[in-house]
Amino acid sequence: AENLARARADSVAMRAAEACQLDEEVVQFLEKLSFSIYSEAFRASGFDTMVSVLGMEREHMRTIGMLPGHVVKLEWAIGQVRTRRTPLPAMQSLAAPPADQ
Repeated sequence: AENLARARADSVAMRAAEACQLDEEVVQFLEKLSFSIYSEAFRASGFDTMVSVLGMEREHMRTIGMLPGHVVKLEWAIGQVRTRRTPLPAMQSLAAPPADQ
């Protein structure tokens, strides 16, 4: 039963990865870092939006096969974006109450 559940989960993960497409913002972010080589790894792992990229941790970066020096560079770049980023319009409604309240 455990093996069957694992096989189903793997199948779902594979279909989800196939359906992912990188947002243009992620493509540009990777290009600015000269990390286009990792585009497919990001896509296949579901790091397809800046929300998911900004949530990446060192373990995620290593799991997708990034070189140690590139992990350091990506962590730095994510930190830079986090410090100057404003909430995405779609996320603002979750972060703040409506203006009329």
